[in-house]
Amino acid sequence: MLVDILSTTLQNATLLNTGISGTSLDLLTGVSNRVFFLQRFESEIRRTGNYMQPLALLMFDIDKFKNINDSFGHSAGDVVLKKLAEIVRKNTRSSDLVGRYGGDEFMVLMTSSNQDCVFTYADNLREKIASTGIMVPMSDTPIHLTISGGLAMCPTDGRSTTDLLRAADSALYEAKRKGGNRILPAESIALDGSVI
Repeated sequence: MLVDILSTTLQNATLLNTGISGTSLDLLTGVSNRVFFLQRFESEIRRTGNYMQPLALLMFDIDKFKNINDSFGHSAGDVVLKKLAEIVRKNTRSSDLVGRYGGDEFMVLMTSSNQDCVFTYADNLREKIASTGIMVPMSDTPIHLTISGGLAMCPTDGRSTTDLLRAADSALYEAKRKGGNRILPAESIALDGSVI
């Protein structure tokens, strides 16, 4: 427990050093909140356009998260969200940004990474999460999570935050439709919002 507290303290100090204040953090998980994430995302989109560097967005959520809340209660769901955020932070470069979009949905903004590196990172993260047992209240044995996610690359899948969020979300939905526990690349999005 002491190690967890120290780890969280160090991670919060790192966030503060990178300009993320307490009002920019998600109170439950300690990662950036949606508002701060989207502001930084907008800034990175402009930088990407100016310097022609790649940018990637990973959007993912927990497969069958409702079952955890229904089986063990919402306090167990909170424990799961905190632990998931911790796993993601520990396995993500300090130059990238982890955020909670809402509920059990998270995002990772990856700068200066090519598509191969991004897919390798996302799949390794998915495997790390699946292999980590999480102890929750009302259970004597650890539970194991899987995630489903969608990856969008700028400028390939869009040149705005709106287009990239839509593209990543569509890929996330498709990953869920195909049974979950997978990360899929985004499809190209047409100007009218339809998937090409």
